[in-house]
Formats: sequence, C-alpha cells, structure tokens
Amino acid sequence: MAEKNYYIDASNMDFETACGHARNTIAEAMKILQLEPASMLYLSICEMVPINDKDVTVRLATVNAGGQIQLQWNPYFICRLNDPSELAFIFFGESLRIALHHATHRRGLPAAPHKFASDLI
Repeated sequence: MAEKNYYIDASNMDFETACGHARNTIAEAMKILQLEPASMLYLSICEMVPINDKDVTVRLATVNAGGQIQLQWNPYFICRLNDPSELAFIFFGESLRIALHHATHRRGLPAAPHKFASDLI
C-alpha cells in the first residue's frame, strides 16, 4: 500500500483554503497522539488557532495575562510537512511545555536563553 504524502504547495492558496488542508494533517497527527493520553490531556486545554504570520510555525501563546492557552499554527507551514507524524512530534513537544507550565509561567528575560532551556527540557 502506498503511503499518502501530505505535502501541499499552499504558497499560492488563500489563508482559508490552506487552513482546510492543514486541518487534515492536524486530524491525522491527533490520531497518532492518542497513543499518548497525557499529551492529549494537555493539548485539550488549548484553543487551536490558525495564524497568518510567516514567522510562526507552531507556538503556544497565552491570552489574558497567562490565562487561556492557545496553540497557534501556521497552515502554510503545516502544509509543507510530508507526514502527520512530524506534526505529532511538534505537538507532543508543545504539550510538554504546557505540562511544565512554560506557556503560562515563563517570563524570564532575555527570552532567547529561556526558550533554549525550555527546548532542552
């Protein structure tokens, strides 16, 4: 059976169309993450928000001074992935950031070394 390639050249698509294609990859990534119930628990408290910012891939952001957590994703980035397992790996890493309260409690300056430390953890 041939494997499905999820890569789509979305560079010429409008934002909403790219979001539609990206949601298919997100759904497949979430199926993979069902094998990690703790990860799914942390991701379930996030609001999944598409963002049209060329500098964003996938990131956590907080709303209302550390309240609600958003998992922001760029559909153009997700459409460039070849396999949903790549996105599942990224989402798993972001779920660890939530578990460690990095999304809501990290206010250290300068930000770059603190983000690097978070990546290492």
